[in-house]
Amino acid sequence: MEKKHQDFKAKSNVLLFNHTRKGSAKCEIFQFEPQNIEQIDLGNLYIVGQLIDPNDESKFLLNTVSSVIKKEYYANPKRGTLKSLEMALHKANLALGEIAHNGQANWVNNLNIICASLSDDAVNLVKAGQGQAFLWRDNTIIDLGKRFIISDEKKPNPNKTFKSVASGQAVINDKLILASPTILDLISPVGLEQLLNDNTISTCTQIENIAKEQPALPSLVLLLLELRPPGDNSPVYNSNLTRGNNRLKTSTNKEKIFGTFNVIQKLHNIFSIPTRVISSLKNKMEATELPKVTINYGGAPNQQKPKLSRNHLFALLGITILALSGFAYSRYLSNSQQALDNYKRVVEEITIKQNEAENALIFNDTFRASEMLSQAKNLYANIVGFNIKQQESEDIANKINTKIDEINKITHLNDLIPITDFSAPGFEFSPQYIFVSEGSLYAWSDNSEVSYTYSLAKQNGRYVLTPPTDKLINQFTTTKETYKLNDSKYLKRTSPGKKLNVTINIYPPITSNSLFIANKYSDNIYIIDPNTERISIINRSGELISQIISDSLKSLTNFAFSEDEKAGFAISQNQLFQIDLINQ
Repeated sequence: MEKKHQDFKAKSNVLLFNHTRKGSAKCEIFQFEPQNIEQIDLGNLYIVGQLIDPNDESKFLLNTVSSVIKKEYYANPKRGTLKSLEMALHKANLALGEIAHNGQANWVNNLNIICASLSDDAVNLVKAGQGQAFLWRDNTIIDLGKRFIISDEKKPNPNKTFKSVASGQAVINDKLILASPTILDLISPVGLEQLLNDNTISTCTQIENIAKEQPALPSLVLLLLELRPPGDNSPVYNSNLTRGNNRLKTSTNKEKIFGTFNVIQKLHNIFSIPTRVISSLKNKMEATELPKVTINYGGAPNQQKPKLSRNHLFALLGITILALSGFAYSRYLSNSQQALDNYKRVVEEITIKQNEAENALIFNDTFRASEMLSQAKNLYANIVGFNIKQQESEDIANKINTKIDEINKITHLNDLIPITDFSAPGFEFSPQYIFVSEGSLYAWSDNSEVSYTYSLAKQNGRYVLTPPTDKLINQFTTTKETYKLNDSKYLKRTSPGKKLNVTINIYPPITSNSLFIANKYSDNIYIIDPNTERISIINRSGELISQIISDSLKSLTNFAFSEDEKAGFAISQNQLFQIDLINQ
């Protein structure tokens, strides 16, 4: 695989070793080359990943992460390579955080990824976990992971799996190595440098030979990018090996990554016929000795025809009934098994559609999410005809209908105009928290010892905020109450002598670091979810009223509402936005 640049072309050499035994680390490599002329300026995208101890729930995780990164990276070519990669990693962090929040968190501390973008001579690198990155230049190897990429892994946070990007400039004859950490089980950085300096045999060939000599080969993925002069047509090296029980074999199947954010599942064969019962019945009938009956109709006209004895008739009747009932029972079992297989197949298809809907909502694509759920609802009609697992089928239908209803309550607010820019002259304060009371807006932050009071007045249907009129010591009494979401999805309000438990059912589910805004006089509770960039409004019974998303709220930090709950105020990117709550 190769991609031309201004001064060189990048050639990729691949080593991929995987075990077939259950529980072995899973390694993948993804290489994306844009075909769209508008995306060519963003160059190539390379992702090398390893997942330790994968299970059935996480086995598609590397594909999922790669799909999210690729989709967002090429979404807006005008952003440039660095900004595109940063936005792609932001989306990947959101996706991984949501996966962990939904209970699939076994991948935390087990995910090792190196991602690189290469456009013209610009190289951008980022890593998660213990992924390895080396640069070979002028016969010297440099450990990029240690020198340029900062990653604090003492307290892993699924929402911040990818933390920082390292950027640099490539030159002709550079060699960039991206690999899983298991490369260090085979060879040290010094040994790798010696192999790269040896021009008599390819580096990948030597590493593969070393790997084959190991009695216990670890799962490994390695990508060697060689930046060669434009006229260089030397071949590339590709080896995809799978370790079986006793031998190492070359795999001819090349896995492709799908551009959409889908989890592809293999469906069982729905035409499998249970022949066990039929075969057993056939053997039983062949082993049965039938009575010998001779019937002669060729005698004289007046000759009496021989009659079948009663025993013969009963024997013949019994065999007939046995045959008919046996085949009927076999047919019943066959139809029942086929109905069950069909049921499982449709349920899997429904699950895939629901997963696609949730994936679409990560990108605030409510139209696609609604479309996927509508398709899931149509698939449910096929389940009804199977007449099996009725309660489970009804539960599936209820969940789909609930999700559709809640998606229909999502409102897109475009082109919100900020009331105030807190970085403007006269303000120059970055609030983390805001609260509205009696015509004033209070603002404060954790790193400030004072709180600011702003006058909040309504003019021509819009609120106007004036510079701070007062500074207060950061301790004052308001009517705010404290809310906290526990692991059981219960919202707890704590106030003197009062306690309130509210069950929250919101789709898509809110994340664990959401903020809950209310006071003892408000009719509703406002949930601010910075991970999904969403404002959800529920009543005191926990029923969803509406949800609000907007491109203007990409860095949503806090929210307040007017005393009549007709207007909301959101902080995003150090700006204050007004939101009409009456029409939501």
